[in-house]
Amino acid sequence: LADDERSPRATPHADMIQRLLTQTSIQSQLSYYNEFKNELMGRWLESFLGHEHLRVKRTGDYGGGRIGFRGVTGGLRCHWRDYLATMLRSGPQEYDVRYRVGTADIGWWPQSAQDTEKKATDATGEQPAWAEASASRR
Repeated sequence: LADDERSPRATPHADMIQRLLTQTSIQSQLSYYNEFKNELMGRWLESFLGHEHLRVKRTGDYGGGRIGFRGVTGGLRCHWRDYLATMLRSGPQEYDVRYRVGTADIGWWPQSAQDTEKKATDATGEQPAWAEASASRR
């Protein structure tokens, strides 16, 4: 990475590889955020410098998800050096995140009470203790 675009040793091929490396690094990190259910950081990284199209869609409760953008060119909206330099120069940011108790996990959303009860019953072979009380409220 010591070569810059003004250097006689810099080539369009090297630049393309570095763009692709930066793009796939972003998508890998988004996949990790999905896997560890860190929605806040995932959304921040997607929106950094307008890269929402690199979103990795969560497909279930396990694993990272499905990559929405696949391509060698057009992944980054700016030069890879500008992307990294802007990120390194930006200051720290704080966010206050609040979730209500019982907020459904996005990987399983939407799910009904019957689905939840069935999953618990299937896992143990017995009806969970809370299922009877829950059924009385319907």
